[in-house]
Amino acid sequence: MATLQASKHQPQFIPVNNYNPVKNKHLVLFFLIVSLLSGVTIFTACKRINAFTDIGSGLIPAVDNINTFDTVLNVEAYNGIFGDNEDSIRMLSSEIHFLGQITNDPFFGKTDARIYLQLKPTLFPHAFARADSLTIDSVVLVMDYKGAYGDSTIPQTINVYEIANIPTNVFRADSNYLVKSTNFVNGDLLGSRTIIPQNLKDSVKAYRLPLNLPPDREMP
Repeated sequence: MATLQASKHQPQFIPVNNYNPVKNKHLVLFFLIVSLLSGVTIFTACKRINAFTDIGSGLIPAVDNINTFDTVLNVEAYNGIFGDNEDSIRMLSSEIHFLGQITNDPFFGKTDARIYLQLKPTLFPHAFARADSLTIDSVVLVMDYKGAYGDSTIPQTINVYEIANIPTNVFRADSNYLVKSTNFVNGDLLGSRTIIPQNLKDSVKAYRLPLNLPPDREMP
């Protein structure tokens, strides 16, 4: 250890731990070269990751590791042809059914949903008290709705038809049918009503549609 003091005499080198200016100059130059090579290696390695990677170069745009990016993928979907024992979905009588038309959906295009059902009591056969003295004066279709999908401001027209009673129009209550089946022929129009889903804001979510049945019409 050495102590430096101010002096009025000519300054001179004070040896500190055998200090050699020429030797240390070479050491400094050596460390500068090593540091420069290390910096070039690190810079090249970082650039290799960001710029020289070919995997996925056509799918992933350039990223600066600071800003994120988003993208849009175009997907084309097609409907398949199902066999007699296959369908896209299985629906039971207790499940939610869809009814109505969507013509301007940007994702799914046009959709036409219909419901085929049978008018019957909850329990069958139903025992009426004094059945011989009862007459039916009106029939009302009550639908319990859950909500709406799509543009709820577009009017929807609900038409209720009787399935035509013709030999080629076989629709049996004890048989199962595919959801995509549309080979049933409509008969007489029993009722029609135009609604706007947005306006259905009653506390009881049920929609009533009166049906026009002739007095002599037998109930199915």
